[in-house]
Amino acid sequence: EQPELEPEPVIVEINLPPVFDENLILEITENSTESVLIPTKDNEGDTVVYSLTTEDDNEFFSISNDGVLTFNQSPDYETKNQYTVTVVVTEVLTSRGEIIEEPNSNSYTYNVNVLDDNDVPILASDIVDSAIDEDIAYNYNISSNFDDDDARTDGLDFGVEGAQYTATLASGSDLPTWLSLDRDTGIFLGTPL
Repeated sequence: EQPELEPEPVIVEINLPPVFDENLILEITENSTESVLIPTKDNEGDTVVYSLTTEDDNEFFSISNDGVLTFNQSPDYETKNQYTVTVVVTEVLTSRGEIIEEPNSNSYTYNVNVLDDNDVPILASDIVDSAIDEDIAYNYNISSNFDDDDARTDGLDFGVEGAQYTATLASGSDLPTWLSLDRDTGIFLGTPL
């Protein structure tokens, strides 16, 4: 009688989907066009491409085939400071360069945090010309004529918090000696001679 042969084991290769770094924190400074790389790992070393789903805030983003995520327009922290984006990664070629007939894909949803940048205060309303007779004390507050987007995020909607005001004549010359501007309050003070 012949000895019974053990069957040889059959090795079945399992192609696993690419994996995202779920600990990745995405932060982009407002008013910039910074990009961030979305790294993934494919255990078999297959070539992958990236795309975005049509859900969440994805219309604000674009992504390259190699995983570089970019805002389509510079974000503004004061308008919106967090976005949600769903990234899809799909295998297209094996590590040997063969087309994958039934590619694996995977998706992950990230929060993209927009970091605040100190915006420049703007002139919100014209500073009205004023006249005063000589030898009469003059006092004129210009702080309410300026607006600062950053101040609104702190719940303030008046003036410019922490501003340092400066002024010159329209010609660029210094103010007359009788007139001064309080740098902290934005109040002109003086008595014309």
